[in-house]
Amino acid sequence: MDNLDLHRFNGLEQYEAECLYRLYDEAGVSYLALCVKGITCIQTLEDSRNLNGKPHLEIRFPLTTITSVAKDTVLTIAESPATPDLSNYSNFYYLEHQPVKSAVLRVTDSNNGQLTLDITVAVSDPVFYDGTKPDAVIHITGTFTESDKKGSWDIF
Repeated sequence: MDNLDLHRFNGLEQYEAECLYRLYDEAGVSYLALCVKGITCIQTLEDSRNLNGKPHLEIRFPLTTITSVAKDTVLTIAESPATPDLSNYSNFYYLEHQPVKSAVLRVTDSNNGQLTLDITVAVSDPVFYDGTKPDAVIHITGTFTESDKKGSWDIF
């Protein structure tokens, strides 16, 4: 089972997830694009119970080469002075769209067109995204299946 855990300031929300990936080239740059969609809520929190939010993460990592996704590969993206806005690389949807602040991906297995990944992502709290609460951390563990869609970014 693929999991999306949302660690918030007041506890843990857990979801079963659907996980897809796509490798592609765009304007001379290679990317690993991922989509993770919360399907079934396993555990929610009191302040978000009635909101019926469904987490959905889209994130892409630039690659050195299109074939550079092997076991033990680690990829990162983060806000920086050179890249203050990661919206070209990532989006998190829960109640509203919000940017990702950083992400670290570790490939734990790569076999037969499937990638087993462990991903940690930092975002503003999805219910209190005004900065009044600590950042939330999304932790995803799952086996990603290659998408059969031909578009570069939209793989769901």
